[in-house]
Amino acid sequence: VAGLLYAPYPMWKKIRTFSILQLREAGMGKSAFEPQILEEVECYMTHFIKPNHDKPIDLSTSLSLATFNIIAQLLFNKRFEYDDDRNKSTVLAMNVAVGSVMKLGLVSQIPFHLKIFKSVHAQFEKTKALVENQIRQLLRECKLKIEEGYHDGLLGTYLKNCQATGNKDEDCFSGI
Repeated sequence: VAGLLYAPYPMWKKIRTFSILQLREAGMGKSAFEPQILEEVECYMTHFIKPNHDKPIDLSTSLSLATFNIIAQLLFNKRFEYDDDRNKSTVLAMNVAVGSVMKLGLVSQIPFHLKIFKSVHAQFEKTKALVENQIRQLLRECKLKIEEGYHDGLLGTYLKNCQATGNKDEDCFSGI
């Protein structure tokens, strides 16, 4: 999913510029996203804090789910339920991917690291594939909405802009 997770320089710069302009236009930095964040905090409290009043809570997973929901609302204008298996698997895979990238960053400083730490590299590749598949599915859903004449969220706006300016889908995101 080149372009969304990683991109070569010219494409990265184009996406960055577009995103900054769209976020400013949407009111980022003011209080435009405050209602979505407050809604997510309320859902978080209702789903995780109140039912587990006297019990320990796994904050790493629950806060990751809440953070992912805020980002999903911004990108896709879509909020996932905390019990949604696709949401859970995407967030857990992203957490593993970030951990793997950090491990690979440390390990890559060691000569012959790929021979010694095959399991870390294999785990990263497996997780990367899972995250890419989940994101591809979300992108397909977004593209279907655009074909139906409906687009919303930062990603929908970007894809609609690509269509309007005559950019090929490959120029926007490859491998969708």
